[in-house]
Amino acid sequence: MIKNKLYAILAELLRVDVADISSEKTADDFATWDSLAIINIALAVESEFDISLTPEQISEFNSVANIVNLLPETTA
Repeated sequence: MIKNKLYAILAELLRVDVADISSEKTADDFATWDSLAIINIALAVESEFDISLTPEQISEFNSVANIVNLLPETTA
């Protein structure tokens, strides 16, 4: 499932257990979710899902739900 792939990416990059990732989580819930993490998440998402993100889209990477919503319908 696509969400599981995304959750695995987030868990790895944020250095947390995948069980700690859910749609309700925001950047404030993770000490490691900072500006560098956002860049790394964006690069990983682009690579894994073969998409290109705009700077405006990346600026919305402040919650798990926002990232899920940015994935194209064909991928999500």
